[in-house]
Amino acid sequence: GERNAPWPAAVGIAVIGPGSVQALSEHGLSPPAVRVASPAAPPYDAAALMREPAFARPAGLRILVARGEKGRDDWIEGLRAAGARVEVRTIYRAEPRDPSPEALAALEAWSREAAPVVFVFSSGDGIAAADDLLAARGLGAWARGQPALAVHPRQADALAARGWRRARVIEPGERPLVDAIESA
Repeated sequence: GERNAPWPAAVGIAVIGPGSVQALSEHGLSPPAVRVASPAAPPYDAAALMREPAFARPAGLRILVARGEKGRDDWIEGLRAAGARVEVRTIYRAEPRDPSPEALAALEAWSREAAPVVFVFSSGDGIAAADDLLAARGLGAWARGQPALAVHPRQADALAARGWRRARVIEPGERPLVDAIESA
């Protein structure tokens, strides 16, 4: 279609977090012109999205799920079981990146100096990769005593299960992140 054509009135958009709602709004995709469903409060996840009124009676809905390579499928199967026609398209893949030698050297120096450090996590895979890397470099015990911020309760639970003693959940978004880092 035409690049600047209006969003089709019959097509709603559902997103998980407030950052996605904001990004839609910045592109002119916001109520009342566009129906947008999103969890009103944390936790911002698919289960919370499925509790929104737009999904109260999904029978007959045609739903396209654009998602990452990894993700939970229980909510998708729940929609299908309730009569929705769901198509899933993988549109991205998260790949771990090794920290630069300079970043690793900085972490090692901070651990020797007992410098205050705040770790921020946004995915379970990132938690596992970072924790394994820190442990392999002999930094695990030090890191697990630092404040760790996570954007979802499952992530905070994953941190706690790995021995992170100061893990806590924060709201997603730039302002809550900055506030949480400053208060840590």
